[in-house]
Amino acid sequence: MKLKSDIDYAAFFKQAKHCQGNVYYHTEEGDHMNLKSVLSMYVFATLNAASDAFPKGEVLCDAPEDYDRLMDYLILQNEKQKG
Repeated sequence: MKLKSDIDYAAFFKQAKHCQGNVYYHTEEGDHMNLKSVLSMYVFATLNAASDAFPKGEVLCDAPEDYDRLMDYLILQNEKQKG
């Protein structure tokens, strides 16, 4: 799922840390970052602040129930079709 624009990244990372499984950010270029890793969080936040590349990637969770925890930060499939 894609990230919404203008989210509170600190709150998003806090929720990701509480997920049961790993939470990954996959870029269109094929890069993968585990957002439960502190180093990946810093890299993600720094690159996101410096460019608009990250909204083009996707957030993927190992555990399906973790999507519910992150739903406030993700664009649902039907939301993409409306906009």
